[in-house]
Amino acid sequence: TGNKEVLEAIFKQSNELVYSAIPGYYYHELVNELAEKLIRLTPGSFAKRCSLGLSGADATDVAMKVARFATGRHRFISFIGSNHGLGTYGSTSLQGLSTLMLSGFGPMVPGITHVPYPYPYRCAFGPECKDCENRSLDYLEDYIFKTIVPPEDTAAIFVEPIQGDGGVLSPSTGFFKRLREICDKFSILLVADEVQTGFGRTGRMFAFEHHPKVTADIVLLGKPLGNGLPVSACVGREEFMKLPRGSIAITGAGHLLGCASALAAIEVIEKRHLCSNADAVGRSFARGIKNLMDRFEIIGDVRGKGLLIGIELVNSRSSREPATQEIKELNKLLYERGILTAYDGLYGNVFRIMPPLTLSQDDAKIAVGIFEESFREFSRRTARQ
Repeated sequence: TGNKEVLEAIFKQSNELVYSAIPGYYYHELVNELAEKLIRLTPGSFAKRCSLGLSGADATDVAMKVARFATGRHRFISFIGSNHGLGTYGSTSLQGLSTLMLSGFGPMVPGITHVPYPYPYRCAFGPECKDCENRSLDYLEDYIFKTIVPPEDTAAIFVEPIQGDGGVLSPSTGFFKRLREICDKFSILLVADEVQTGFGRTGRMFAFEHHPKVTADIVLLGKPLGNGLPVSACVGREEFMKLPRGSIAITGAGHLLGCASALAAIEVIEKRHLCSNADAVGRSFARGIKNLMDRFEIIGDVRGKGLLIGIELVNSRSSREPATQEIKELNKLLYERGILTAYDGLYGNVFRIMPPLTLSQDDAKIAVGIFEESFREFSRRTARQ
């Protein structure tokens, strides 16, 4: 039924006023309150502005318009395995997950180039690569920027601090520090897509806070922001967000029920210390799954931060062949035992674990037990074949 405090805030606002906005001209005080809250919360001590929307996809499109207008440039860099939304042509063109998202929908937005995202377990530069992060950025600087994409034409680089749909990939602070340096070197905006990772999911309010010396120029927010209602935001440096009035207006943006829900949800996260809970419980859950690796060869890797955890399944740890069919059977076994999860990644072989931030240590222990039982049953069935 949802969180009591959030539901009460939505109900209270529904009895007062549901919608009141002419984007770019007039705003209700609740809209201003949410925008000011997000400006304070997002990393960076510089002056900011906030544009509200309805989905992560439209937040992505707003960021694209902001970057082009602010820099006078037209090109973008994104990463293979990224997901910046699929609801608009801009966001779809930026995603690097699968050609299934593109086939039949072209032409896509021009001027977008994708580069490898660090994936140490199966590096794009081969199994012998020992420095996947720097190889990815070397590829950007030494190949892309010298042969294909002029950096002086590049408006922004879009990056997820942790790729969720791409397989729960979490580069180090060193990667993001160097990426920031590249952006500064060529006067390129850095856009952090926190739509999936924001609001406590990774054990911090925002995943970029795991890298305190690195700050993005623009931050994209969505999904958990509205706690079930459609709310998104593009928060950026004030100097870049000065666009002509109405040029990034979205009908329905700043919907009062969504704003009420978002403000109440943020308050619950802060008051109940859910970031700390996600960090502690996530560590326990990940440790519990890692302890199963000695018994179940199919578990190839366990990674993530907080309550965003990836479990990569393989048919053989030596070959690391993705267990793309086996994960479907295991997903069914988990479902039958009461766990709903998703599996994705570039090869469709990674469980993406994203439980509620309120998950307790006891519930995490139960969940690990269900995974163990499911892996055991799967092993029994395959042994009989």
